[in-house]
Amino acid sequence: MTQLCVAFGAATVSPRLPEVLPFNANLDGCYLPCDDGYEDLTSVIANADDVTLEAIGRNAADVFERTCTPARLVEWVERCIHAHERCD
Repeated sequence: MTQLCVAFGAATVSPRLPEVLPFNANLDGCYLPCDDGYEDLTSVIANADDVTLEAIGRNAADVFERTCTPARLVEWVERCIHAHERCD
């Protein structure tokens, strides 16, 4: 579900997400982190202003476009395969 929100450029609130993205991309600025148990969810949302939320949405959509479209995923897999072949 988070990947779908990122694809649409939606501001997402989530516990810290593992960063295992193609092209070694990271999720800095792509979502609002909250506690693992969501205890601070309401305060995270209450303290988020519209400018920040819009920036998060744009950042998330940009990361998705650069790393997770079907064409980019195929490119990443091919790079990984070729890198592995060079190690053999």
